[in-house]
Amino acid sequence: MLSMKILLVRHGETEWNSVNRLQGQLDSPVTARGHRQIAALIRALDGEEIDRVVSSPAGRAVAAAMPIAAHFACPIRFDARLIERGFGPLEGTVYPQLNDAQRRLFDTIYSGDPHVTPPNGESLAAAAARTIAALLAAGEAGDRCVCVVSHGQVIQAVISILDGHGAEHFPRYTHQNGSYSVLEYAAGRLSLVKWGIATHLLLRG
Repeated sequence: MLSMKILLVRHGETEWNSVNRLQGQLDSPVTARGHRQIAALIRALDGEEIDRVVSSPAGRAVAAAMPIAAHFACPIRFDARLIERGFGPLEGTVYPQLNDAQRRLFDTIYSGDPHVTPPNGESLAAAAARTIAALLAAGEAGDRCVCVVSHGQVIQAVISILDGHGAEHFPRYTHQNGSYSVLEYAAGRLSLVKWGIATHLLLRG
């Protein structure tokens, strides 16, 4: 059975990433460092034969996906299932500035229960499920290698699941801005080859 490689990429650093402001499904501009991270990623992937780029439609993901597609002269499409988890009223906040009610909500969301759902947000379990569905759809396209651009928490949750753990163990699977993981798709299934590759980011600033 033929298999296909999926390169799962986290977008470059944004202004909110740089100050630990929770983004979720909101957005903020990519920093100069974030653009350098994606340039370093492209150099690291230069030997790959990428046939297609599939990206979250969030601006910070598009800022990574477009130069990757341009470098490899391949088509790009967008899949809303690849967006970050929705954090509801906590989006756009930083922890030290939260009031008591917001801190209780934050602590509940990060309590380890993947089914906790913030108001007007979504559970980690639901976010991981839609992200996996998008990855499976990318795998079914029949390409040799696809680059998929997504976001931190959903990437970590997917990797945790594929590594045999539940989504709630996502914190152990650190995925830096501009880093990538390698997945394999075959016979309708995803498997994890290597995760959190970030050596190309060393000394890049």
